[in-house]
Amino acid sequence: MMTDPSEMSFLSTGRLVLEDAHRVVPPEVASGPAVLSRRRQSLALATAQNRLCGHRTPISLRVGGAAIQAALTEAVDSPAQGAWLELEIDGHPAHIGLSWGTVRRMTGLPLESADPVDAAVLFEEALSTWLDGIEEQTGLTVRFRRFSHAEPVCEALRLGLRAEVVQRPAARSIHLHMPLILSEPAANSLAPVLSRWNTIRPETLPLYLRLAVEIETTRLSMVELRSLNPGDALVLADLPSTASLVLEEQFIASAQAAGDGLLPTMWRMTGRFRPRQSGKPFQTGTKELMSEQEQHPSHDDQQRPETGSPEPAPRHSLAIAGSFDALEIRLSFRLGERLMSLAELRRAGPGTIVTLDRPDGAMVDIVANGQLIGTGEVISVAGQRAVEIRSLFSNE
Repeated sequence: MMTDPSEMSFLSTGRLVLEDAHRVVPPEVASGPAVLSRRRQSLALATAQNRLCGHRTPISLRVGGAAIQAALTEAVDSPAQGAWLELEIDGHPAHIGLSWGTVRRMTGLPLESADPVDAAVLFEEALSTWLDGIEEQTGLTVRFRRFSHAEPVCEALRLGLRAEVVQRPAARSIHLHMPLILSEPAANSLAPVLSRWNTIRPETLPLYLRLAVEIETTRLSMVELRSLNPGDALVLADLPSTASLVLEEQFIASAQAAGDGLLPTMWRMTGRFRPRQSGKPFQTGTKELMSEQEQHPSHDDQQRPETGSPEPAPRHSLAIAGSFDALEIRLSFRLGERLMSLAELRRAGPGTIVTLDRPDGAMVDIVANGQLIGTGEVISVAGQRAVEIRSLFSNE
């Protein structure tokens, strides 16, 4: 007996099937550890989700004096003190969860006290510059319909939308992570827009590896790193002599810019891949902080019997802790990435051109000792390339 494909069960991304969603769980079991369950989707919704979520990198847009970077994530909870904005994408229904505080900060208006339809109209009018730019660059039409307090109950895809909006000249950054509900037609309208920035790989091709372009600019001490703030600009070194192709953080090859502009998307390999070496050792001067007696214990110290009481803290412990301020950090900028197959990588060598999967105006990643610590924007300062810091995830 054949099963109707529209009634088949599909798993949402990252979920593990342990129990059937319709099985009644006894109270004594329900009070124990949570059990992951099956999420049922129609064939149309599952197909739309696969088309929509087949891209792992964010998209970046330039809208007036603002840079917008957005990416889809797994579903998130709706804000406790907020509402659902009903909108249409190319005439198809969708919903976004927003807190009233976010709405007020974006518009400057107390829309929570307005009529639901009027509030949506005022919200759309306040964001008209952004919406016009988004529609022009994506080809989609977006219309706001109304606000509602109740979460929509409908058969749709439930995802999350993470967005970062950086406005100039004040360099004010807005970070949002909102629940997103998309109907199947809305998801199918949005999927081709994402594929413009991310090429879908045929399923028959082999494993692809991540290749990134990094520019190592300088080495900073911990004190200097902590002093950096959003809005600061770091001058880039000469691109052709400092750019490197980094393969999965393990192999590295030198490269030169093969394109024009402040941040080229095309790079020419000038060497072959070799294992990436760890950072150079850095002397913190800790030994110099120790006294002669501490470096060479006296005979009495060596003969001191063991006791149950802990040793007193060394007199130089505070000085050693302070010496970490001089610890050297390797600062670099990751300009973009692309995926390459093993066959392409084996053929790669001097002269190979690597084109980044990166839209114009996208943010660059700020990397310290191989760890992502923030984002920045490439600018021109007195004829020199520089990276203006937009956000820092941590200053430690």
